[in-house]
Amino acid sequence: MRESYESKEMMKRLIFLLSVLGVLVAVVSIFNYVTVGKPLSEVLESETRNSGINIRSHYKNYIQPSLLVIDVKMISGEKSAVDVFRVFLQYAEKLKGKSFDSVLLQSKGVTKFVISGDYFKELGTEYGEQNPVYTMRTFTEHVYRPDGIKAFSTWSGGLLGVLKEQMEDFGAFHKRWYVEDM
Repeated sequence: MRESYESKEMMKRLIFLLSVLGVLVAVVSIFNYVTVGKPLSEVLESETRNSGINIRSHYKNYIQPSLLVIDVKMISGEKSAVDVFRVFLQYAEKLKGKSFDSVLLQSKGVTKFVISGDYFKELGTEYGEQNPVYTMRTFTEHVYRPDGIKAFSTWSGGLLGVLKEQMEDFGAFHKRWYVEDM
C-alpha cells in the first residue's frame, strides 16, 4: 500500500515537472517568434518576389537574446543571391531598433558566418537610403568565420579591380553561406 502511494506521488511530481517544462518551452518559443521570427515572416510575406525563400530566425539556443541567428532553410532555384540579400537587408531594417552582440548566419542549422550586431543595425538603418550596390560590394568586408577570423579581404587599388574582387567575394559569400547546401 505504501509503495503505491509513493509511486502515485512520484508520478504527480513528474507530471508537474513536465507541465512546467512544457510551459517554459512554449514561453521561449512565443518570445522568439514575437521578437524576431514574426518580423522575418512579415518581410518574407511582404512581396511576391520573396516567395521561394525560406529563412528562419531565433535567438541562439532560443534563450540568448544578444545573439541573433538567421538560418537559411531552402532557396528555390530561380532565386538569386540578390533576392536573398534583399530579404536580409529588409529584415535588418525591421530589427533596426534592436541591439545584438552578433548575428550568426546559418544554413540548415550550421553557422557559416558571423557579423557584428552593430553592423547589422547599421545595415537596417541605412536600408532605403544607402546605394544597395555599395552595400553589396562592401558587405563581405564585415563578415567573419565562426572562429572570429575575417572571412574576406578588404580590397584596395584601382576602382575596376576593387569592384571586380568585391563582387566576386559577394558571390563566394552566398555560395558558402547557403548555395552549396541547397
